[in-house]
Amino acid sequence: MQLVWEHVDRDADSPNDLFAEVFSTNDLARTVQSFGKHCEDILSWACFTYRGYLMPATGQLRILNMPKIHQFVLANASPDLESRFEAEVQASGGHDTTRIVFHGTRFDRLYPILQQGLQVCSGTNLEIHGAISGNGIYAANEPSYALQYAHQLDHAWRNSKFKKVRVLLGVELAGTGNLLTNRGVWVVSNPDRLMVRYIFVLEEGANAPLAMHIAQPIMSGISMLKAAKNAKK
Repeated sequence: MQLVWEHVDRDADSPNDLFAEVFSTNDLARTVQSFGKHCEDILSWACFTYRGYLMPATGQLRILNMPKIHQFVLANASPDLESRFEAEVQASGGHDTTRIVFHGTRFDRLYPILQQGLQVCSGTNLEIHGAISGNGIYAANEPSYALQYAHQLDHAWRNSKFKKVRVLLGVELAGTGNLLTNRGVWVVSNPDRLMVRYIFVLEEGANAPLAMHIAQPIMSGISMLKAAKNAKK
């Protein structure tokens, strides 16, 4: 961000001033263009360097009875993430041994998660909630528990449909992590054991779904996507 800021041809005291202008504008494209070519370049880079395929969950991939919740499915993660996860799956006994767990996050962290996969942030400047049960990626058996850590953003583009939302990730877990049985929470130290499969964007006032209602449909969606990929080979 600092590199882009140094090339912005605008009178502003800090990048936050520019962000404030972006959030309040009605014409997002024109506002970004007014910042100069470097801002356009970094946005283009962010859009075109992502090697996965995220799409709305429709048809048989859509889970029923989830009002005020936008559903997306990660049909393909980036090839390196997919290959590392597949190696962990095979090492742990195959896809019949995987399970669905849930991870709550903020909307502004979704893009790096899609790009890089879930990462261990314990002990880094990206850590938000601490690591009381040890370093690792925290995931829960129940969506309601995971959503306690999915805070709403206080700022967004004024015309965005995703204001005051929380993000819940449906994640496939290969092998085992450190299960804290009293809370149904997994602490996974190896990021390669986790693969984001479904993304749920909860509007303000949306209720957390129950794992018993969505875990199996997520698994079914994963199976359908894998069958479609294999049919194309």
